[in-house]
Amino acid sequence: MTTRTQRNRLRNILLLGLAFSAHAAEQGDTTQITVSGTLVDAPVCTINGNNQIDVDFGDDVVINRIDGVSYKNTPIRFDLVCTSLAKQGLLVTFDGTPSPFNSQYIDTSVDGLGIRIFLDGVIPIPRGTGAAFSYQDIAGAHFSAAPVVQSGVTLSAQPFTGAGTVTLRYQ
Repeated sequence: MTTRTQRNRLRNILLLGLAFSAHAAEQGDTTQITVSGTLVDAPVCTINGNNQIDVDFGDDVVINRIDGVSYKNTPIRFDLVCTSLAKQGLLVTFDGTPSPFNSQYIDTSVDGLGIRIFLDGVIPIPRGTGAAFSYQDIAGAHFSAAPVVQSGVTLSAQPFTGAGTVTLRYQ
């Protein structure tokens, strides 16, 4: 499958080749241009052995301590096994239903409570956007999630859930 960008690049290369040939013909000489490359598809990877990734904040999330950053900032642990990777970088995206109070967070079952995703515990990764990596670097990357409360909302004690997806693709 080719993307529009790939098609545009190929068209530009062909037009450039035609311009070279036309210019050479005006000069009375011709030359050939060779275009080559390798098309790649989506990376062949298995995320967490195709099993669900669970992030458990525990049964003791204290409402008035939720700060959306460090409190209950819990690791998102998963394995990644890839074969036949191209040399290009990878993009890891965490997505899910956007929280009604901030589309950068993943929504939960409790109104006014969202989940914020981080790289290395401190760099926010907005929902639906990606973090760029090489395959070698992703093994050392640490993703985490932290609960965040909508400003001005008072939560009540209750269980909560949320769901999202992890997607891996070429940059």
